[in-house]
Amino acid sequence: MPTVQVRDKSRTPDTALIVNPNSCSGLTGKNWDELYEKMEKIFGNGIKVAFSKRSGNGTTLARDMLRKGFDKIVAIGGDGTINEVANGKFLGGGFMAAPEADMADGLLELMVLKDSGSLKMLDELANLKTGHYAGEDKILYSKAKKVLITSMERRVTVTIDGEPVGILPATFQVLPEALTVVA
Repeated sequence: MPTVQVRDKSRTPDTALIVNPNSCSGLTGKNWDELYEKMEKIFGNGIKVAFSKRSGNGTTLARDMLRKGFDKIVAIGGDGTINEVANGKFLGGGFMAAPEADMADGLLELMVLKDSGSLKMLDELANLKTGHYAGEDKILYSKAKKVLITSMERRVTVTIDGEPVGILPATFQVLPEALTVVA
């Protein structure tokens, strides 16, 4: 089974399908041609398909599709595939930075690690991996609808999920109902 397929190459597709071929006890992969025809009727010709190869791969595929400018990203699989594509509570590498995150509450989760020296920072990062940092005095955790982040001392690179996207200052805000989840 190919990793990526585009059947209509005459135009740039606007919809990407991230498919777990092992979902439904493997029936998704076995019946893929029939399912693809149904997807074409829903989304039109030229959809791009990426098959996930292993657990956690859906997040990487979704990120790649976003970078390529797809307007719609559709997860086809079970709860695990949907969670990987939406990726609400985790950062790259499986860090659970926002264990209390709720994609429906309209709020961003803001976490700031205060400078505490290299060794202490390593301990704090270990806690961040599991989401167990309640009560840590060097970690500020808050919620907000909109956040402006600036740096008064030096030029700071902004990264999103481990990828550089710009330089501070940067404004982050919630886009209400921007993600449509259909189950």
